Amino acid sequence: MVTHGNPLGAAGLAIICSMLSAGEASAGPPFRTDDPVPVAYGHYELYTAAIGTHVKGDTSGGLPNVELTYGLIPNGQLQIGGEVAFDSPAGEPTQFGYGDTELSFKYRFIEEQKSGLTPQIAIFPAIFFPTGNQRRGLGAGHASVFLPIWAQKSFGEWTTYGGGGYRINQDDSIGDKNFWFFAWLLERKVTEKLTLGGEIFHQTADRVCSRWQRQHRV
Repeated sequence: MVTHGNPLGAAGLAIICSMLSAGEASAGPPFRTDDPVPVAYGHYELYTAAIGTHVKGDTSGGLPNVELTYGLIPNGQLQIGGEVAFDSPAGEPTQFGYGDTELSFKYRFIEEQKSGLTPQIAIFPAIFFPTGNQRRGLGAGHASVFLPIWAQKSFGEWTTYGGGGYRINQDDSIGDKNFWFFAWLLERKVTEKLTLGGEIFHQTADRVCSRWQRQHRV
């Protein structure tokens, strides 16, 4: 489980570490940083993970979170993701159900120069559909779009990647607002089966917290 700060604040900042399977950079859960490496043309990958967030007496997440990725074109992948969401507010019953659905497309437009300093760079726009029940705490209650750009460079056993973008998330009826997200990650291949990585990320406020919202926990 990853613990984050108050999402109603002006910004969020945290560091997490994890151990991953070796191979090309494989961003995503438990990391929030993504990489510019697409799945090979004609191939697919299936990821599963358990994700949790705890903020001021409320614990929520996905058990599990599932992502299916397919190499649709050379240097381009299509990805769809969903989760069995849960929300457990303090003193209230825990809610379970299908959460929001993500549809995204990654396109790498610059390939890494192995013997030089040029990194590989990709765009990775994503649409989040409000398939989860917002009243039960299982979804955002509205659609949103994330428009990031990611870069990566490897140096021997070390790989670093990161970037960020803008999330179009505005919904005045529930206090959600657009925000920026940035992240960077460093990882090292330890063995053929083990890679250690740590990331740092920063997010501007994604909600407007009025007195009425604080009183009614919206």
